[in-house]
Amino acid sequence: MKCLRFYGPEDVRLENIPTPEPEAGQVLCKVECAGICRTDFSLFSGTMPFVSGKNLRYPFIPGHEWSGTVIKTGGKVKTFKIGDRIVGDTVVACGKCEYCAENLPGQCENLRCVGTINAWNGALAEFIIMPERHLFPLPEIIDFENGALIEPASIALNAVKQIDIHAGDVVLVAGAGPIGIIGAVFSKIKGAEKVIIADKISGRMQKAIELGSDHILDLKNMDLPNAISPHTFNKAIEATGSAAVFTEIMNLIRKRGIICPVAFYKEPLREFDLNTIVFNDLKIKPVGIDSEITRETIELMASAGLDLSSIITRKLNSLEEAANLFNDKNADSYDDIKIIVNPN
Repeated sequence: MKCLRFYGPEDVRLENIPTPEPEAGQVLCKVECAGICRTDFSLFSGTMPFVSGKNLRYPFIPGHEWSGTVIKTGGKVKTFKIGDRIVGDTVVACGKCEYCAENLPGQCENLRCVGTINAWNGALAEFIIMPERHLFPLPEIIDFENGALIEPASIALNAVKQIDIHAGDVVLVAGAGPIGIIGAVFSKIKGAEKVIIADKISGRMQKAIELGSDHILDLKNMDLPNAISPHTFNKAIEATGSAAVFTEIMNLIRKRGIICPVAFYKEPLREFDLNTIVFNDLKIKPVGIDSEITRETIELMASAGLDLSSIITRKLNSLEEAANLFNDKNADSYDDIKIIVNPN
């Protein structure tokens, strides 16, 4: 099968390797659609903290956002059959440690992340092997493109649940990438009175408005404190990955507000005023890995008939095109919201 492999920072190779055979409890899937995430670019460039932390096992196949079709099953597989439409989890847990015993696979002591940390080979390939327990049925009402958006959508839904939206809430979403935009959509679905989205790229914010956000904050020429008055919002999703923006939100949010950071951060918070949290009774509720939220996201998208495909701003028709994109030195600076690939 054809696949992309990362052999180290700025070393991507298009290769032909044997198509893997599913073992007992495993499923071989044809990748119908795969997303390329900012995380993938950061892993490729070597700027992701996990690279310097030596948490990557080279070589590996990247790609953790995908949808596909079952083409072969190993022994003891009971849930899926050939031809089933599926989406995959972002992790593979051992199923044996104390956290797995508590049904917390995202906290597994032997965790392997699909296409990223301690990698289980990912979806930038024609085929992917996954354990049956880490696959989810994809309803017919959700096409494969929207299926590949379920991973960022699940993070967004988890964030919205963490900030516990009620009628009358005003939500600030910092960062108009896929997670931020979908988080804004879900915030409105869950009853937020007003959703404000902040970013530096006007095209992304315009897409958020098209999908239901109420107001934009253009941070291209100003920082957040100059763009919004203090205490304007009481809930916030931080999706920029900027420690500075997180601090600004903490200082601007209403008392008793809730902040959910969903990004990976390239730098630590160098100044963290715990007194601000204590005196203002703030809650910081980050989003970790939660496999069950994937199932809930699929159900929400299906029941609401949500079509999020308008956030897809670039479609690649081959793995060759994907390899060229990674090797494009300017790729991570483009204004794309979501890039998808058809590996087959």
